[in-house]
This record gives sequence, C-alpha cells and structure tokens, in this order.
Amino acid sequence: NYSFLDGGFYLFANYLPQNKYFCTLNNKNLTEMHQEHEEMLLNKEVDFVIIRTDKLKELDLTKYDYHEVDRVSQRFHLATVFTYILYQKN
Repeated sequence: NYSFLDGGFYLFANYLPQNKYFCTLNNKNLTEMHQEHEEMLLNKEVDFVIIRTDKLKELDLTKYDYHEVDRVSQRFHLATVFTYILYQKN
C-alpha cells in the first residue's frame, strides 16, 4: 500500500509482504519509511503497488515504470469517495 494504511489486500491475496514498511503509516516524521518506499519503486523491488487516492490527490507511478492495471472507487462514510488503483511493474 503506497500512501495509505494497510487495507487488508495482503490478507485477501494470501501474501505476506517482505519489506518492513509495506504500508504508509500516518506519521510524516518517519523519514526512513518514505525513503524505503521511494527506493522500492525506483529499484522495482515489488511487482504490484496499490495506491488509494481521493479526487484532490492522485499519484502517478508510471514515472517509476509501473502501469495501471485496474481502479475501483468506493464510498467511505457519507461524503468521501476513495479510488484504489492497482499498478504492476513493467
């Protein structure tokens, strides 16, 4: 999970992440976590990446040589709609 807390995708896929920071914690002071995420993408250490975005912010992972596989939107509470985007390594 890139840019959000664990959404249960690993449990559903029956997969155990191999890296220390497999999701983004809501602590902006964890510089090590952000550096590891950036390095994993630059070094293509993961085959798939899931991001969650809202209409105000969307990350583009094509700059890391990943392509979009699928996306789905889901209402969260009453007013918030999140879009989950699955990227795969090229």
